[in-house]
Amino acid sequence: MEVIKYPSREEWASLALRPALDVTTLFDTVRTVLDEVRKGGDAAVIRYEEKFDKIDPATFKRLQVSEQELAEALLTPYPKYYRPESELRKYGLLRNSLQWSIYP
Repeated sequence: MEVIKYPSREEWASLALRPALDVTTLFDTVRTVLDEVRKGGDAAVIRYEEKFDKIDPATFKRLQVSEQELAEALLTPYPKYYRPESELRKYGLLRNSLQWSIYP
């Protein structure tokens, strides 16, 4: 960090300016990432996690929840969050006891 002591009045305006960022390339990058994620799904997300966040792809395998674990979690009664199986089916969240999707 540069410390400027006692600048002249003429310098105040230039010192108060914030650095400018050319966002045109940023928009192109974001658009490309979003398009690839739409087309490639989870595989594209994992590639970008590795590229931008330096996350080892093997991490995702350790975090993956089995369909059985997910079904059990959905049916576990929590006072605030519990939804009966019939309600989960109604909203397309549960098709059978071992199949789950957030999409109908």
